[in-house]
Amino acid sequence: MRKVLTDISLCEGDLIPGAEAKDIYSYIRALGGAGIRYVEINRRTLCKLGKLPRGIGYIFRVTEPEDLKLMKGHNFSYALIRYADLFKNIRPDIPVMLEMPFVERAYRQMTGYAQSRLGGRITAVRFRDDFGYKTMGEMKRFVAKIKSTMPLPVDFCPKDTEKTALDCAVKFTLSGADCISFTVPRTGRFASLKEYVLLLMMSYGIILDRFDMSEFSRAVVDSELVFNEEESCCKRQNVPYQSRIASINAETGKKVFIDPFFNDSFAGKTHFSSALEKMLEKANIDEETSAILVDAVKYYDIDICSDSVLYGKHKGITQ
Repeated sequence: MRKVLTDISLCEGDLIPGAEAKDIYSYIRALGGAGIRYVEINRRTLCKLGKLPRGIGYIFRVTEPEDLKLMKGHNFSYALIRYADLFKNIRPDIPVMLEMPFVERAYRQMTGYAQSRLGGRITAVRFRDDFGYKTMGEMKRFVAKIKSTMPLPVDFCPKDTEKTALDCAVKFTLSGADCISFTVPRTGRFASLKEYVLLLMMSYGIILDRFDMSEFSRAVVDSELVFNEEESCCKRQNVPYQSRIASINAETGKKVFIDPFFNDSFAGKTHFSSALEKMLEKANIDEETSAILVDAVKYYDIDICSDSVLYGKHKGITQ
């Protein structure tokens, strides 16, 4: 299963005041290595970095006409313009992604109006909204309707106002949506990419195509060095003897573990071994080497969110 994933953390997350450019640079490189297609940045991030890492596409959030000057010299895939900013006479010379709320009976008319304002430059639309709770059947019909009535590619960015963002993100994936936007850390405002990846893998047995878990693990660690964990609720508290948080599936009534902690070595290694075996089935590796790799997981500490890395003085896996 292949999806176009976009990270909006650098626009929506709260940067640590002392976050260094090299940590942000490393974070973006890890996202690119993991298989994330786009990372969205704004004036704040661009001014802090100066030079952008290669290997990933960039969406630049434009809020004022002056922002267009900052785009010169950089290879952006899209200029993102919010619907509320259409009146500001922003005229980028690259493809535009329009971000707007989803209005059931007017989204096509709203897109047409924006297209006329921007001279036909819009090549993609992002619906950023709280889509509420939907059953799988309702979500499939919803996505099918959007894809059949919208003449442009659509990116879904579920908000977490009603605490349904993660549920929506997974159901968008299973319902045929092509593009979904997330934040890597848990911000409380959008679906978390790390929870999305783990939920797909552990509850549905789905591994995204061309997705590198090791690079994504590095991105998760780097995110703890870049974003303000206290504000964005990224830092998890260590609860003795509690390894997973249980929730109830509203459709089946069954208990579901949606927030697994890697510190649960038994459950974590079981799921990791299962995922590794699935990946090895697709790889051209001899049986002896495959057995060694699977066996290694049983005796390796797979806690990618190691306390010594996240809460200690170390700034990276290898330091």
